[in-house]
Amino acid sequence: EDKVGSRSFQPSPVYVPSKIAKLHNGEVQDYPPTQ
Repeated sequence: EDKVGSRSFQPSPVYVPSKIAKLHNGEVQDYPPTQ
């Protein structure tokens, strides 16, 4: 699975903020994130 590995590959727009949230918190979060 190339979700976080490939930057050249542009997945669904939903995966982009989800990817940032994962890197930010260090764990997988559901999108949209719960506030």
